[in-house]
Amino acid sequence: VRLSNSEMRKVFFDVSNETAEFDNLRINEPTSLRYKDIVLENVTMTGQWPITVRDSDVTIRNSNYLFLQPSGTSNLTLIDSHVVEFIPREFYGSITFENGTWTNAGEIIGGEDYHSAGNDFTIAGSLTIGPEVRQNLQWKDARVTREYTAVVTDQNGNPLPGLTVTIKGKSYTTDESGIVVFSLVFDETNYNQPMQLTISKQSQVLYQEDIDFFAATPIQITIQE
Repeated sequence: VRLSNSEMRKVFFDVSNETAEFDNLRINEPTSLRYKDIVLENVTMTGQWPITVRDSDVTIRNSNYLFLQPSGTSNLTLIDSHVVEFIPREFYGSITFENGTWTNAGEIIGGEDYHSAGNDFTIAGSLTIGPEVRQNLQWKDARVTREYTAVVTDQNGNPLPGLTVTIKGKSYTTDESGIVVFSLVFDETNYNQPMQLTISKQSQVLYQEDIDFFAATPIQITIQE
C-alpha cells in the first residue's frame, strides 16, 4: 500500500509476532511512515491512529490519538504519547508509559465471545488518566496490575528517605531519593474504589491519601514538617 498527499480519518495497523517502532503518529499533521509494505507520504489523519498488537514488542513515541488493541503477551512502551481509546483483547502482557496520557474511553472486558475471553495485564510508568475515562471506562471479568511510583519530599523539595508507606495491608519504605514503588491489583469490583495510602515515621502518621486505578503516576507527595 502506498498513499501520498491524502487525508483520512483513520488507518488500522496490525502488528503480529514481531518488534516494531512508530514515531510521530499525530492527528491533523502531515505524517510520513514506512511499515513493511505500507508507505504513507504526507498523509494527514483526522481521527485516530488504531494499532492492533498481537504477541509483539511495540514502542510508540511522540504520538497522539492512539487507539490501542493489544492482545496475547505483547509488551508496549509509549513515550510522550497519548491514548484516546484502549481496548485490550485477551491481553496478558504489559504496557509501560513514559510521560503518557489516556483520555476519552476504554474497554477492559472479559467473558464476552464477541469481545474477549479475558484480560490480565500490567500498567507501569508515568501516566495521567483523564477524568472522563473514569466515567466512560467499561470493565468486566478482567484483572489489571498497576505499578505506582510515589515521590515523597518535604516542603522544600528535599527527598524523605526511610518513611513507611502502607497501602492495602502492605508496607514499603522510601529510598534515599524519597521514592517508593508498589503495585495494586484491580478488577471490576474495586477499580474505582479508593484505597488509603498512609505515610508514617516511627508509628506517627504524617500523611494520608486515597488511591484508585485512575490516580496519576508518579504520585507526588509533600510532607509538611
